Parts: sequence; structure tokens; C-alpha cells
Amino acid sequence: MKKCLTCGMENSDDSLFCAGCGTRLPAAPEAEAAQEQNVAASEPEATQKQNVVAREPAQNETNPTENVTNNAANNVVNDPGNYAGYNVPNNMPNNTQNNMVNNTPAPAKKKGLNKKIFIPIAAVLAVVLIVGVVGVVRINGFKNYVSAFEKECAAYMSLGKYESEYEQDMDDAKSIISGFKFWETGNQREKMQQLSDEISALNAKVAKYQKAYEEATAKMEKDSKYFLGDYEDKYNEAKADCESALKDFDEHESRKETEAFSKLVDEIIDYNKTEGDNMLSYVEDGADDVYSCEEFLLGQSAEKVKSAYNAGNFKEEKQEYDNYQSLDNKFTTPGNILNYDQEDVSQDKQINLYVNSDNKDESWNKDSFVIYEKKDDSDEWVKCSISDVKQIEGNMSIDLVADISDSMSWQFGSMQDCLNQFTEATEDDTNMGLSTISSVYSRELTFTTDKNSVETAINNLECEGLTSLYQSLYSSVLYTATATGSRCVVAFTDGINVPYGSGYDYDEDDVINIAKTYQIPVYIIGIGDDVEDGVLRNIAESTGGFYHNIYDVSELYDIYEQIYEQQKSIYQINYSSELKNKDNRQVYVYGESNDGADVIRFQSAIDAEVLADAYGDGSEFSASDLAAFYTRKKYLSQYELENITSVQDVQTIINIYYAKNDYKFGNEEVLAQMKKLGVITKNGTKDMNGAVKKMKKNATLYKNLMALHNYRYELFYNIGYDAYYNSGCTDYSDFKAEVNQQVGESADSTRYKDIMKKIYKRLQNEY
Repeated sequence: MKKCLTCGMENSDDSLFCAGCGTRLPAAPEAEAAQEQNVAASEPEATQKQNVVAREPAQNETNPTENVTNNAANNVVNDPGNYAGYNVPNNMPNNTQNNMVNNTPAPAKKKGLNKKIFIPIAAVLAVVLIVGVVGVVRINGFKNYVSAFEKECAAYMSLGKYESEYEQDMDDAKSIISGFKFWETGNQREKMQQLSDEISALNAKVAKYQKAYEEATAKMEKDSKYFLGDYEDKYNEAKADCESALKDFDEHESRKETEAFSKLVDEIIDYNKTEGDNMLSYVEDGADDVYSCEEFLLGQSAEKVKSAYNAGNFKEEKQEYDNYQSLDNKFTTPGNILNYDQEDVSQDKQINLYVNSDNKDESWNKDSFVIYEKKDDSDEWVKCSISDVKQIEGNMSIDLVADISDSMSWQFGSMQDCLNQFTEATEDDTNMGLSTISSVYSRELTFTTDKNSVETAINNLECEGLTSLYQSLYSSVLYTATATGSRCVVAFTDGINVPYGSGYDYDEDDVINIAKTYQIPVYIIGIGDDVEDGVLRNIAESTGGFYHNIYDVSELYDIYEQIYEQQKSIYQINYSSELKNKDNRQVYVYGESNDGADVIRFQSAIDAEVLADAYGDGSEFSASDLAAFYTRKKYLSQYELENITSVQDVQTIINIYYAKNDYKFGNEEVLAQMKKLGVITKNGTKDMNGAVKKMKKNATLYKNLMALHNYRYELFYNIGYDAYYNSGCTDYSDFKAEVNQQVGESADSTRYKDIMKKIYKRLQNEY
């Protein structure tokens, strides 16, 4: 029986509609079950499988098919109004609903089957859609992870031994993305994360070794406080090994090499401390047997070594120590010490030094030399700037001193020929002068570059008189000192010193001292057997020249050539000085040839004031200003003294020397004259010995006094010679009267009796 769901009326099993309310009746339960089995049996197997979940869900993933099925079932249970495709109004009375059910004809079998198929297909499509969305989301997330992983790995110093594994993981990740294998992303993520952790750990360890390496390197190189010394090769090798291990990103080798390198650096630091102590001790000991300038320079260098040591900068200490040793070796190693000749101070703050290289082919230049100066009242040596170094060809002054005494008469003509040949051999710009050795020194020709004038003067020489050798050499040196540039005196003699007078004569020390003062080398050629070789050699070699003894005048040419070649081998060094040209000083010169074989090394005291005052032609000294001859600054030359023509003027100048040195005059007439000249305002207090003692404190002043006495003697001798030989005053009383008259004294004056007695006796012996 079918019961109407609407009105509750029961109808027969074959009724389609309710007899009471007309409502379609539901099918019998057995028929409905049989219908569903028939529908299921008629569907293909594939369609049935579609109703099954397409894949097993991934771990922790909900099966979307399950959800759809459960939801469909819930809809049927929860919505009783929707049943088997029919909508039954819920507000209808139960009997009416039953009638409708009972009276409703059964649907066609085909339509019932389509409804049944649609629901599972829709569920499957929903699952596929959901799975696709999930896959896209997971693939996009994986892409972002891979990109971040790649950037992270690129930021590391290196991948090291994991490089190939990294490349493989990257290839796998790209394959997953391109193949849309979203279900593999989880496992791949785990692998890549594990690799990232391992790479990170490796980088952290190697970074630690890299930091240790950099710290060790900084100690040696960045801080620059240590030097490698004997460790240089070992250090460079250990450093290279350490860098190689770090570059290879080998954890084990990096640790081993870094530890070894750091240990070596600590060893080098200890080595520096030990060597630093040794270097300091060495420089504190100083050097022996060096010039005062060298001692000063070594002292400065030693202070730099000490300063670096105190600052703990051993690298700088080593550099300064090497500089110290370089100086020390230069100053203490024996070498070929060459000759120092002259210094020209004629120009203010511009100095010309002349040094003899002994080899005119040597290539000296301004880089070959260093020059220092120190003012006499200073302790500070100052380095000078060298502007030029050149070899002189001409540009020199040579005073030829010819012995024309009577003893030379036997070969006088040959001597003149030899002097002319020497003159011809000189350069065109060479200054040549000519003076003679006879009874008195005589200047025959002042310096000139006119060779014809020199040859004419040589040819006009006449043989006469004695051999006043020392006075002539002394006077020639004084005259030559007035010239600028390179200067020398070339003299020859056939005998020992035989002056025309005694008591005021010069000796060999006078010649040596004046030549050294003015830095004039004297070359002497002795002729014959009766020559004081020892004395002449001493004069020549002590002044920077040389001595030769010959027996034939024809040998002179070769000797003069040798002298001239030696003068041409002189180098002129021009340098700037902070001192004035008259400032007395010490000068130090060090020069080294390109091959190091030749060395110029000397220190000399320069009496610059005397040198500077020597320049000139003597025109500042004249008989119109007798007081000008009183000078402490320069030696009076014979050439300058010859401006005085009378004995009276010479005597007045001698009196000025005594008056200015506190001599007490007994002669009222002389005292009045000194006051009138403005030399003194009152008489002095000292006797003659006291005044002379005071003048001896200044060598220049005292020597000038002696030069005036000598010159006075010369004038007296000439007057006496004329009185004795030409006036026939062979009797002493007549001789004395004539001489006194010539010098402005009364006939019986005894003022010059000592001089006249010596001259008269000499003339008697000569006669």
C-alpha cells in the first residue's frame, strides 16, 4: 500500500496519485532500489571510477571528493523537500502531499539516469579545479623560495665543496617548476634548506679563518710596524698557501694554513723586537775617526732610529738604521780620496768649489756630490743646493814664476822657449800672469788672456840678481788669490833661497800657510844639483801641487804639460749657500763616481773673510789713504804694497799698526802725526814687545806688519844699492848720509841705523 504523504490516505501499490487529494504517490521502495541498480549497471566502468577520488590526498591534505560527496548527502538528508528530483511543497498538508506522491506518475527512466550522472561529474570537476588552484599556489610559492635560495647562496663568499650539489638542486627545482610537479615541492624544499644550512656553516667557519688571516696580515702590512728581514721568503710562501686554501674554500686546509701563518707572524714580531734592540745598541755606540760633519749627520740619523724604536715602529727603525749604516759605511770605508783644491767666494751666497778628480775622463755630475756648510759660530750643518758640476778646460788663472837670477844665465834662453811653449799649450780663455824670482819679487805681467802679451813679457826677461825664492812665492800666491776661478802658481828655481837681505825674510812655513789660506796650489820645478829638495817638495805637496827636479831645461815642457793637464782635470762645483761670502765656515764635501771607484771626501775650514777680501786689483790701497793699509781681513800683497813709493810712507803705515795696538810712542813728532791722521786720540801704554804680542793674535794683521817691514827693507836696499854703486858712497859715513838724505832724514840721523848697517855689509860682500 502507498500512503499519501500529503493527506495520509493509503492507496494501492499500483496507484500513481492519491485518491483523496490527487497528490503524486512515491514509488514503492523495492521498485526504487531496483531502478537504481539498473541505472548503475547500465553506466560504463570509467564513469563509475570518476565517482571515486582521483588521487590519494597528500599528507595533511583533505580529499576534495570526500567533501563534495559528504556535502551532497547532507543536502539530501537536510532537505527532505528535494527528493529524487521532485520538489514537494513543505506547506502542503500531509494528506495532500501523499496524494500528490501517490498520484504523480513515475518519471521516465532516461531523465532519472541523467540526474544521477551529473552530480558525480560536477563533484569531480570541482575537485580538479580545487587541485589546480592548490597546485598553482604551491608552485608560485616554490618559485619564490627557489629565488630566495639562489640569492642567499650568491651572497656567500663561496659554495666550496657544495657547489655541485647546489647546481643539482637548482636543476631539480627548475624541473619541478617547469613540470608543474607541485606535489614534489615539499621534499625539494627540505633538501634545499638542508643544503643552505650546510653552506652557511661552511662559510661561517671559513670566514673565521679569513678574519684570522686578515688580522695577521694587518699586523705585518697595514700597521707597517714590522719588517720581514730574513723571514721575507718564508712569510710570502706562508701567505700564498693561506690565500690558496681560503680561495679553494677548503675548511681543513684553511684552518691549518691560517694557524701556521698566524704563528709565523708572531715569530716575526718577536724577531723584530730582538733586532730593534740590536739596532738601537749599534747606533748608540757611534762611529770613530770621522769628520765633525759626518758625526753630526750620523747623530741625526741615530736620533731617527731611536725615535722609531721608542714608538715601537720596527719597520721604520730598520729603514732609518739602513740609512745610518749607509752613511757609516761611506764615512768609515777607505777609498780613493781625491784632492780638494779651492773655494771661490767672490760672489755672495754663490760658491765655486774646485776639486781634482785625478781623472779628467771621469763622469762627475751634480748628483755625484753632497755639500754641507756650517758657520763657525754655529753647531748646525746645513745641506747646500748644487746647481752645476763641470770640468774646467780653460777658465783658470796660472801665475808663472820664472827664476831670472844670475845662476840661470847658462840656460836662460832654453827656459824662455819652454815658458813660451807652455803658454801656447793653454786654452784661449786661461788667465796667464808672469812674475820673477830675483833679488826681490817683481810682477812682470798681470793676468791676461792675451797670449801674445805673455810671450812678449817672457822674451823681455833679463837674467840678474839673487834668488829671493820664499818672498817671490809668497807674493805670487797673494797676487794669484786676487783672481777668481781655479788658480795655481807654477815656479821653478835653480838654487836655494838667497834673499838680498836678512832679518825680515820669509820662510817655507810662510809660503805654505799663505797658500793654504788662499787655497792656491804651488807647483815647483827644481833645476840642478844644489836644490833644497826636501824644502821645495814640502812646499809643493803641502799646498796641493807637486815637485820635480830636472837637470835639463828641455824637460820643463813635459812637466808643464803635466801640470796643465792636472789643472784641466779639476772639476768646478757650483752651489748655493745660505751664508754671506765673508762668513767664515766649515765646508764638507762627499762625492762618489758612478762606478763607486773614486771618492771625494773632505772637510775644510774656510777663512771666507780673508778669501773675499783678496779679490780685486789692489786699487783700494793707495798712498793717498795710508790708513787703509791697516787691515785684519786680507794679506797685503807685494802688488798692493808697490802703491807705496817712499820709505817715509811705509814707515808711517808701520807706525799706524803699532799705534792701533796700544804702543806708547816716545817720539812726540810721531805721536802727533798719529793723532792728526785720526788713528788714535791718546798715546798707548805698551812697549814694542807688548804691541807685537797683541798683533800676533791676528795672523793676518801680524803678517801684514812683517810684509811692511820687508817692503821697507826692499826700498832701503834699492836706495843703498844706488848710493853704493852709482854714487860711489863706499865709505859708511858717506853711505849713511846719502841714504838718510834719500829717505828724508838728517845726515847724522840714527833712526834707521840697524837697517843701513845690514844693507851696507851686504853690499860690501856682493862687491
